[in-house]
Amino acid sequence: VIPHHSPKYQQIFKSAAANEGKDVTISDLAFATRFIITFLLLRVKCTRPMSLQFMTTEMLDSATKNGGFVDQTKFKTSTQFQFDTLKFSDDALEIVNGYRQRIRPLCKPKCEYVIVTTNGTQYTAFCNAMSILTHEAIGKHITPTRLRAIVESESVERLDKDQQSIISQDQKHSSYVARRCYQKKLSRDVAVEGAKAMQELVGENREIHTGE
Repeated sequence: VIPHHSPKYQQIFKSAAANEGKDVTISDLAFATRFIITFLLLRVKCTRPMSLQFMTTEMLDSATKNGGFVDQTKFKTSTQFQFDTLKFSDDALEIVNGYRQRIRPLCKPKCEYVIVTTNGTQYTAFCNAMSILTHEAIGKHITPTRLRAIVESESVERLDKDQQSIISQDQKHSSYVARRCYQKKLSRDVAVEGAKAMQELVGENREIHTGE
């Protein structure tokens, strides 16, 4: 999905830097935002789209200084789990910061959230954005919920029990994690180990695609 759409995103990204972005259309901005959403859900974490939806510029600034961690508290099951930790790698941070610095300003943002609509308001249709781009790339509508199911199924087949457990906790959280109240330290530990387990499951393609 990412390699399929990367050339178009790169072209829009370059156009945004030229002539004060005057050649970038509303359609271009909409695509670029859908692309960065899909990139984040595939490359960073697909647990809860709301964790990305409510990510602020301040949180992103903080992530560049604290090892790439964003400890999000605004999502539907926050009363049960308290934290959902996003763990950005350096290359993923570079990509999302590129969007923030070059694409986002052209949307004339009216809020503090990183991901905004073409009108500058908070973006909310994360599932729809990913579904559109996955369908264009592979002919199938893959939503975050569907992707989590795919990851769970693949982890059973391809990972050992400890890694499978970590993937399950990081993707949707088990009742065991809920009973432990899901404090910040546990959330970060799970996010780190979950990223390692996902690397084992997916291989080097994620880093290669980010590099492209």
